[in-house]
Amino acid sequence: MGPGTRTDTDCAAVTDGIRRRYADAGLPWPGRVVWVPSPLAGQLAAADLARRHTPLAGRLRGLGRAARTLAAGALRFGGIAASSTVIMVAVLMYALPGDPWDGRDSGIPADYAREFWIVSLAAGLLTMGLLLWLVAQATIGGEVLAAGVVLLFGPALLAVFGGHIAGAFLTAITGGSGTPSTKWVMTLLTITAVSVVAVAVAAGMATMCRVDPPLLRFTDPAHARLARPGAFADGIDQAVDVTLAWTVRHRHAWALRYPVGRFGGHRHAWWWPHTAFVVVCERPGELHLDGERPHRADGPALAWPDGYHVYASRGVAVPAGLVEDGWDARELHAHPNTEVRRAAIELIGWTEYIDRAGWRLFATAPDPGNAPHELALYEDPSERLRGVRVLVMTNGSPDRHGKPLRYAETVPDTIDDPVEAAAWQYGCPVELYRELRRRT
Repeated sequence: MGPGTRTDTDCAAVTDGIRRRYADAGLPWPGRVVWVPSPLAGQLAAADLARRHTPLAGRLRGLGRAARTLAAGALRFGGIAASSTVIMVAVLMYALPGDPWDGRDSGIPADYAREFWIVSLAAGLLTMGLLLWLVAQATIGGEVLAAGVVLLFGPALLAVFGGHIAGAFLTAITGGSGTPSTKWVMTLLTITAVSVVAVAVAAGMATMCRVDPPLLRFTDPAHARLARPGAFADGIDQAVDVTLAWTVRHRHAWALRYPVGRFGGHRHAWWWPHTAFVVVCERPGELHLDGERPHRADGPALAWPDGYHVYASRGVAVPAGLVEDGWDARELHAHPNTEVRRAAIELIGWTEYIDRAGWRLFATAPDPGNAPHELALYEDPSERLRGVRVLVMTNGSPDRHGKPLRYAETVPDTIDDPVEAAAWQYGCPVELYRELRRRT
């Protein structure tokens, strides 16, 4: 199929190809093929159809999976919090007066014990709240063990040291409120422990609701059965995947509950398999490439008849605002993705970006291969782009207007000499580059 065109013969060929994939995987052909105008329409149509065709058994499996995930989060956070509380309580009972271990001198006057107990527990609970938040972030990022160890012992240490400092300050104000009874201490500890565990269980369940993939989702086995190990997505498919995933997650989050995986690519057809249907997408009406990579500096690199489009710079999916409106240095640095930041710099141009971002000139040297021009090596004082410096050079041939054409390339930040950086760019020994007469 050509861009934006589809004939009955094309439809029949695509359908026959998908039918063969079903047969090879041992899946019955669903018999229903739905054509849509764009990848976004395909993803949403597939999710909506999957919602309608999810049987009761599938919904029960999804609910069961969600319940197990919530229980795992509750047990993980509740268990860590309970263990941490036990350790903290044991340390405080040993360090403060008024505990059941009679006859031991804690070093703190008994009249000040109430204040010390209250502020020590407060210090421990504040620390535990902070560390629970860190554990939640680590759980979302898949790094639970280290954060759990810190949470286990951190509150006890902070309760003792923070409690002693704050307790001394508080007793200086109140003058002491008397020796607490064992019953008072045990009641305080019981209320604290129960509250901590209850909050931790709720935090664990809430955290698991944020973990990707979504907690409550109803899947279909067709995609897993049809998947081919080692299948490779080219630059166009990757750009479409990134843009589509962002759009669905931020604007159509409901579709994440009914995930239907996508196959195919721009050369044939994108399609979404299911045991009850197949959704097939039209090819893009516009397709702009730089080699095999989607690229366009003044508009969408891919566009479909229904208005859906994908912006890309040399194979990297980028936000529409970067191409249509341009970014200043602040907007560029604020983007969390390194690849997008680099693509944005390439669209702006390294020499222009260096001026906007305030990069510092590190070193200059005459260019042996392009006299009388100079090589200039810059570095980023803020270290926003780690591990690189930028070498600004002048092309050996002028532009079409006869003016010198300056351009820039990144080099490792271990290179301090501009001539060595240029040699590294051209992949030749620095001694050989120093002897060059002229390069083009």
